[in-house]
Amino acid sequence: MLQALNSGHSGAMTTSHANSPRDALSRLETLVLMAGLDLPVRAVRQQIRAALTLVVHVGGQVDGSRKVLSIAEVTGFDDQTIALQDLFVSESAAGNGARGWTRLRPTGIRPRIVDKIHRLDAAGAELDRIYPKNAAASPISGRRTVVAETPGSVPGRDRRQGS
Repeated sequence: MLQALNSGHSGAMTTSHANSPRDALSRLETLVLMAGLDLPVRAVRQQIRAALTLVVHVGGQVDGSRKVLSIAEVTGFDDQTIALQDLFVSESAAGNGARGWTRLRPTGIRPRIVDKIHRLDAAGAELDRIYPKNAAASPISGRRTVVAETPGSVPGRDRRQGS
């Protein structure tokens, strides 16, 4: 799977069973190491980092349905581990009378991939609303500038850079 995802073709997807995005990365790492290929752990992590952009966590609800519980972006390495940044997290609506009802709430972090999505004209109306097209974003450097915020919108700044 990692070889296929790292082959230079864009637009691949795969699934894994795990309890969280972090657990999914650990499980993938363990599965590679169990293959007996005698690869250093760092090399395995580099392959995983290069192959994955987003991790979407789907989980079972009390009512038996399955819902997206979080979406995390793979951002690089933090002290020998693959770094993840939550982009959307699930929040339950307490007191609404619907068992298992959740919704995804944006964390306020602008995903690195969102500018590419806009360049490909693949953003839907909801993504456009949450992460407006950033005309100042450079298609080469990937740097983002602060976007003016409108009431009720997600901040346009990238918290990973401390700005």
